Amino acid sequence: MDGFDIYAPWKEPDFLARFGEGGRRVMTTYSQEHGIPLPTGGTDEGPPYSQDANILHISSEGRALEKPEDDHRQVMFTYLSRWDQTPDEPQRLRVHFLKGKPVGAELLDEDRNGLGQGVDVEPDESILPVVEYLNEIGGRHGVGLLDMVESRYVGLKSRGVYESPAHAVLVAAHEDLESLVHDHRVLNDKAKRALDVAEAVYQGRWFTQEMDGWLAQNAVEQERVTGWSEVRLFKGHILPLARHSPHSLYSEELVSFDTASEQYDPKKARGFIDIQAVEQQAQMRQRRTLREREQG
Repeated sequence: MDGFDIYAPWKEPDFLARFGEGGRRVMTTYSQEHGIPLPTGGTDEGPPYSQDANILHISSEGRALEKPEDDHRQVMFTYLSRWDQTPDEPQRLRVHFLKGKPVGAELLDEDRNGLGQGVDVEPDESILPVVEYLNEIGGRHGVGLLDMVESRYVGLKSRGVYESPAHAVLVAAHEDLESLVHDHRVLNDKAKRALDVAEAVYQGRWFTQEMDGWLAQNAVEQERVTGWSEVRLFKGHILPLARHSPHSLYSEELVSFDTASEQYDPKKARGFIDIQAVEQQAQMRQRRTLREREQG
């Protein structure tokens, strides 16, 4: 990253001297004077909010959204449809992963037959076509909307409305497939680690030893995340329905309610339960002793 600089306008003296007093209002005037088009937000009073966008999301902030007690009705959605403008029929979608990487998506009917519509990429290709496709399909069904108050690192709070249909679908499908291929300790550790990783990314701590460690651990875990997850999209909701992987840890023989398994003897669980209870029993005895002393 030698020679790579980051330009952050709102932290530069020359930019602040020109636009700092008046903020977005002054910038709006500047844009109009120089013929730079701005979204109207559906009003004649100028944009009621500002937006930042990338392939995974678009966020709306400012003006009409600065009061957290007001709803977001002034936001004209860009990446998704309002729930009352979404299709009245659900859509099944199957997302394919290869070692954790989304490599395809296809539409299914309610009988789980392929509709011949979808997208695929090669393992060494960019996932951009998959993300664009899921933005289109997910956005049509209104998934991926988030209205939240953000706690910034410097101690301030800000309110934003986020649209991220592809991201929402990928997270739901990926987590669903992981539930099939990881044991409970890995899943618990990932859930706890996710908060630390998210905070580090938010604070700009990407090129650090801790991030290198997290990314290395994630790479090992994702070796197993191959297969597909089937989800239903409907009125802003994503519901996982089915999943499959050659690395599945699920065993019908072990969990069936109809047949006894030679690999799992439920009678042996008695000893496990007794050992698990030792610590709690010791605590209860100590509490009982204290109560008896207090009561004289």
